[in-house]
Amino acid sequence: MALKKGWVSETWDEGFPRYVWHREGTVLYEARHTRGPIGTFHAYPIEPFQSPNGLDL
Repeated sequence: MALKKGWVSETWDEGFPRYVWHREGTVLYEARHTRGPIGTFHAYPIEPFQSPNGLDL
């Protein structure tokens, strides 16, 4: 869903966005592409002020 909505960073690693953002209810998450298996992300909750400018979540 984040890809379709454009909630991804401009920087990509190995064909995947470095960062992806998602809102689940009132909680905002940021996921980072890891250096583990290709396509693996690690997600963690962030505060709204930590989201990128212009990101309409």
